[in-house]
Amino acid sequence: MIKIKKIGALLLAAIMVFSLTACGNSGEDSEDLLITSVGEVNEVENTVVKVMEAEESESELDIKYAIFTDGNIVLKNSAQVKGDVAAKSVDIGNNAKILGDVDLKPETKYEEFIFPDIPLNDSKEKIEIPNSGRYTINSSASYREIDIKNSGVLTIDASNSDILLNVRKLTVGNSGKVIIKGSNKVTFYLEDTDWNNSSSLTYESRGIDTATVDIYHYGNKKIDLGNRVEVSFNLFIKEADLNLKNSSALRGNVFSNGRKVDVNNSVNYKGLIYAVKANVDIKNSGRVYGAIVANQVELGNSSYIEYNEAYISDLFRWE
Repeated sequence: MIKIKKIGALLLAAIMVFSLTACGNSGEDSEDLLITSVGEVNEVENTVVKVMEAEESESELDIKYAIFTDGNIVLKNSAQVKGDVAAKSVDIGNNAKILGDVDLKPETKYEEFIFPDIPLNDSKEKIEIPNSGRYTINSSASYREIDIKNSGVLTIDASNSDILLNVRKLTVGNSGKVIIKGSNKVTFYLEDTDWNNSSSLTYESRGIDTATVDIYHYGNKKIDLGNRVEVSFNLFIKEADLNLKNSSALRGNVFSNGRKVDVNNSVNYKGLIYAVKANVDIKNSGRVYGAIVANQVELGNSSYIEYNEAYISDLFRWE
């Protein structure tokens, strides 16, 4: 069982005052809020002092099912799920199997994640990497566009510091590559992105074993990862649909407020798909190792889902 921790501040109780005359911290090192109010009725003055104590709440969302939906699960012919599932109904085709328990009245509830505010990007700068060309970025920056042409290589060198790239459009052409160098954090803010056939995002020292890149996609255009794409990143989606095309490989977690996630034929996905509003469709021979939280899930012929804690991050925070 994997636990995702949700951390947020509790709302503080309101008080009625005649007029607010002072507001501040109750002590030098305190996070409590001190409110002093002075009111006067019939020439009688009274002072009220209220200390509002700061509180934090923590609640944990257990990712304990291979599939959890608020709707239905459909398994077509020879589809298989290894792990427990929860749904309102389950439709199982010929030779399809669920190797685990089926919960038709789950008590668990999942919330959509809160997408963060993204800084405005009004940059006019564009990077264009020609066919088979190379380019290196080694510091945070904003760009109107990064266009990696066919077989081009963009190296992001995070050896010395974390890097944040705010890019309105990122295009990775056929067989184009994004290579992450160094061990510091790399974050993208993207409005639009296209990953064409056989493109990749990998790590110089470790392939795609561990995702340490976060991509925050704030646009509404569908995200397409082309045929045979190989990438390793955590993807946070404000509202767009996601399409993983045939034979692609994705290592990382997807948190989406979009309405559709397609995992197409022979895709190999390792991670958590957390998309409470989405219909998730695993096409023929698609394979998911991790877990899915969605509105509805359909598994095509010979597709496979396996609950696997090793491919799910154990902590995800939002306020």
